Amino acid sequence: MKKPVISPEEYANILSSMSLSQILLNDCSSKKHEVKSKGGAIDLDISMKLGYEQNASEVSFITTYKLDGVKRSEGTEEKVFAITASYQLSYMKTKEIEITKEFVNVFKDNSIELVSWPYFREFVQNMISRMGFPPLTLPSKFFSK
Repeated sequence: MKKPVISPEEYANILSSMSLSQILLNDCSSKKHEVKSKGGAIDLDISMKLGYEQNASEVSFITTYKLDGVKRSEGTEEKVFAITASYQLSYMKTKEIEITKEFVNVFKDNSIELVSWPYFREFVQNMISRMGFPPLTLPSKFFSK
């Protein structure tokens, strides 16, 4: 199914009517799994979900990132670690506007990750270190599958 399209002018109008007021960590978890095999490469499976809610004066975007470290070899798969974090990005509406699904689709692909992704990168780097793994630095941009 094709995503609805929004004009650049309409997108810019809505975007200029929002002002970031706070970023909160809503929920997080990390888990190190016991694995049978030692050494080898770990594949990183990264996903992101976005939800939002709004009222007359504010819109909040809930961005949830999930990272799984998985060892895959010879048809077997072992989860090595799992890290998730959910962030709430709250924006004050500076004008009377309605946030549309079309806006959210474009905002998700172009803007939301610029704000929330660095927080997840730092969280992952910290948790990986605390789990005793070698340092891991995720790319500076989120790339969805």
